Amino acid sequence: KSQELRQLKGEGLEGLEMEQLQSLEDKVETSIENVRKRIEDSFFMAEIKILEQKQAEMLEENGKLRQMLMLSEKEQALDDLEEICNGSSITLQLGLPSSSDE
Repeated sequence: KSQELRQLKGEGLEGLEMEQLQSLEDKVETSIENVRKRIEDSFFMAEIKILEQKQAEMLEENGKLRQMLMLSEKEQALDDLEEICNGSSITLQLGLPSSSDE
């Protein structure tokens, strides 16, 4: 094992046959590819985390905007109702109907 590690580092390669050198090269390339994948994975995981945080912020902002919209709509409805009530002469008669109403 320690000899193979040294060889992977490029030490003690004298006297190795071409097949052994090719095998070492394949192992080095595989190791490099694995490191690249881990780096990419960690990069993407960090990106996903950032996007999830942005999503949470946007959902919170969306909730606040919905509340503001609902309040605004209620205020507008009250204003409309007040305008209707102030602009018309609504009379209310209480009591029994007279004979002429029937």
